[in-house]
Amino acid sequence: VQLQSLISQLEIESKKTNKSSMHLSEAIFLQILILICRTQQQENKAYSDISKLESLFSALNQSISQEFYLADFCRQNQLAVSSVRRIFKQQTNMTIAQYLQKLRLCRAATLLRNTSESVANIAIRCGYSDSNYFSSVFGKTFSCTPTEYRSRFIKK
Repeated sequence: VQLQSLISQLEIESKKTNKSSMHLSEAIFLQILILICRTQQQENKAYSDISKLESLFSALNQSISQEFYLADFCRQNQLAVSSVRRIFKQQTNMTIAQYLQKLRLCRAATLLRNTSESVANIAIRCGYSDSNYFSSVFGKTFSCTPTEYRSRFIKK
């Protein structure tokens, strides 16, 4: 809308032959250039944020069974920890730790439904070194123990 308005003004002023209209045309043209540059910078920033998140999501998915260290990730990718946290929260409406916990619990639920592995093994595979803590977190999320959850899916 702003760009269209400036282009219309430029069209009108460029048809005039007096000196002040020529100066005004130049000023309007510069405004158009600045507006285009700002728009491109905003698009590049949005793309950059998405790119940062994509690499973070990939790293988190690869870290289901082990500790994830945001500082190490940021150092390897030359990113600021605070910036990554802020962008992640803005885009997902949750913290990185909350997301990783949901990711691990979803993986655990899948394993409980589709394997006969022990709860302790599943806990370890999903990044929990303490199966009691895993059961507690799982219970808060799914409103049942891992064993009760599994029993819902056993064919009778």
